[in-house]
Amino acid sequence: MSVAATETARPWMVVRPLVEDLDLGPGLDPGLAQAALQRLVASGGLQAVVVFGSRARGAAKFASDLDLVVQGQADAAYLAQSRWHVMGDVAREGRVLYVAG
Repeated sequence: MSVAATETARPWMVVRPLVEDLDLGPGLDPGLAQAALQRLVASGGLQAVVVFGSRARGAAKFASDLDLVVQGQADAAYLAQSRWHVMGDVAREGRVLYVAG
């Protein structure tokens, strides 16, 4: 699989630093969300953090939930193989916030 195909099919496998200036829409404090993600990433053992759903699409309302995929390194390749798993939704609409390097 080419790098471009991997980015399209499994964007959570392409190294990316944690997104700065995080804005996930109304109802979430960007500073608090950024601090929480920084603590999560610093805990180690993560492959990726991906937001999906209305907040990834930019369609969130004030009371919208926050849909996050937090993948351990062992999970990423396994879950990527399932077309019917929630990871299919993540691959189609997810916004990658971090991928380990």
